[in-house]
Amino acid sequence: MIDIFSLSVGEIASKIKDGQLTSVEVCEKYIERINKFEKDVKAWAYFDKKILLEKLEDCLRIFFGEKKRIKE
Repeated sequence: MIDIFSLSVGEIASKIKDGQLTSVEVCEKYIERINKFEKDVKAWAYFDKKILLEKLEDCLRIFFGEKKRIKE
């Protein structure tokens, strides 16, 4: 797996475009990182993984014209 946290946004976008990463993988990695550090950092007043994945699913539907199911 690619360490997305060492990449710039442009590099992440390039890897998604090239098929080396998916937007779902990127979101899941960020969710894991938030879960790992949030109790110490307390950066989020409110964070809902389900809403993030629903919004990603909406974006995928817009871009690909179909309902893409995201596993939880």
